[in-house]
Amino acid sequence: MKKKKTLALLAAAAMCSTTLLYYPAGIFAVPLPTAAEGDVEINAVNFPDETFRTYVDENFDTTDDDMLTVEEIAAVTEINFYSAGITTVSDLTGVAYFTALTYLDCSSNQLTSLDVSQNTMLEYLDCGYNPLLALNGVSDTLLICSVDSLAAAELLTASVTLKDYGIVEESISDLTDGTITDGVLTPDADKVTYTYACGSGETIACTIQFGITVNEANFPDEAFRTYVSNSFDTDADGILTIGEIAAVTTMTAFDMGITDLTGVAYFTALTRLDCYGNQLKSLDVSKNSALTHLYCHSNQLTSLDVSKNTALTDLYCASNQLTSLDVSENTALTNLNCASNQLTSLDVSKNTALNELYCLGNQLT
Repeated sequence: MKKKKTLALLAAAAMCSTTLLYYPAGIFAVPLPTAAEGDVEINAVNFPDETFRTYVDENFDTTDDDMLTVEEIAAVTEINFYSAGITTVSDLTGVAYFTALTYLDCSSNQLTSLDVSQNTMLEYLDCGYNPLLALNGVSDTLLICSVDSLAAAELLTASVTLKDYGIVEESISDLTDGTITDGVLTPDADKVTYTYACGSGETIACTIQFGITVNEANFPDEAFRTYVSNSFDTDADGILTIGEIAAVTTMTAFDMGITDLTGVAYFTALTRLDCYGNQLKSLDVSKNSALTHLYCHSNQLTSLDVSKNTALTDLYCASNQLTSLDVSENTALTNLNCASNQLTSLDVSKNTALNELYCLGNQLT
């Protein structure tokens, strides 16, 4: 017979600081298995994470047969799976089977996604201190007392719909640096604080930090990530606040061996981008609509879409591998250098402000 263990419950009062890092415009659904009818085998298919699988086996398999019966599943109303000196869990797949669950504490782990859409009986969720990229299935009746580092590779938003995070407006008091209108929290600063009533007279102090974490998820290329951190994270806290991002109008990331410029989309105030002399095979500047100067020459670009950059006056994209270039939307262009590519045609009939055009070294007929 296996020895059963039950983790001690950490006091909710210990989770007295809530940090929401960078709110996406929407919540991303991460598919989890629907609770099956009948028995559920405790295996790597149903519970992929070994640590969580062991926890389920030792705490809920009362018959010790590596199988969860319907009765065993129905008896599970609480899961206390926070990291307290134990190996952390990175995947909570399988929690969907526990449809009678009312209390879930999975804080201080390594979860990047969490789906509680099948756990419709949930009343309390603590998923704080996880590097969450996606949280799905919250409802108006679900109380979330601690959520930490909610991040995603989307553009920043300057407001938060409280119900999307299971936050009950009536439970908020002592709000500072923000206002709530029709269930939407709008910040007056990069950081908003408030007191939250968790029930039974207990309250916690919460902080919402609006910004984007400077990490591999948001800036995959190490060289570019280092450049962003050293150049724009002015308080060196690993987080780019809305204010820090809004202050960036020029980016000089040239000759750095960068292969991926993912993350540049966050800088919507950018007017000049120097990313030449790198190893870029693709470049997305569709979100950088304020750009007036783009210098992306001497890379390995096979395509370049500047249709959203209607303010462009200077475009230098020479010495790439472009086979086509559409500048019909860039009517403000005064300087265009697209030399040494593989262009077979080029239409500048809409670029009536053009002063300089360099297009030698192509295949123009």
